[in-house]
Amino acid sequence: MFVGGRAVGAFYALTAEDFANCSGGEVEAWAMLQHDRVLVEALERLRGMSADAPTTATHCDIRLDQFLLSGDDIFVIDWEEFRYSDSARDVGGFVGEFLHHAAARMFSELDVEAGLAPGAAHEAIMAAGEQQLAKVRDHIGRFWDGYREVAEIDERLAVRATGYAGWHFFDRLLAGAVHGAKLSAAERGMAGIGRNALTQPERFASTIGLHPGLMS
Repeated sequence: MFVGGRAVGAFYALTAEDFANCSGGEVEAWAMLQHDRVLVEALERLRGMSADAPTTATHCDIRLDQFLLSGDDIFVIDWEEFRYSDSARDVGGFVGEFLHHAAARMFSELDVEAGLAPGAAHEAIMAAGEQQLAKVRDHIGRFWDGYREVAEIDERLAVRATGYAGWHFFDRLLAGAVHGAKLSAAERGMAGIGRNALTQPERFASTIGLHPGLMS
């Protein structure tokens, strides 16, 4: 079984061969995942919800860099993972890209004074996160409204898509960790943002611009 293209078994243990082929950053990333039982249970729940969801033609690896523009034409590339699956995978991947870019900007532009009290530092990080989220939430909301106008959706699609948007952070974490000896503080912080969406999708769907339920 797979979640976001990853075998579920890897969330419990890597094979000896996979472990031997991991970079230092990958080892840290997998250790973070495997020791977080709440996160693993959330991934299992997401897999179960997707298994029960309606299926449609799905790209299953949608990201902003999978779109090519040529004049007025738009092309979607890299169809290696195409299958009939839960549309939440594509919706969540698309939304996750906006959120991931927003989080990356937050950490790259964050300026917290050295020696600042933990509480004040946390407030500064939260304020920066809300500022970056506000920049993309309108885009996400318009995408969601447009999607619902042309696609048949079920009432739990927003929740599942939020879960997959959270998983997108870990998918990007694992992809980037291949090239590093260890995870950076920013990478760990971004993983925490994804974890919130994955473990509490019902709570965060509206926050990120996916208003749950069917259109009236």
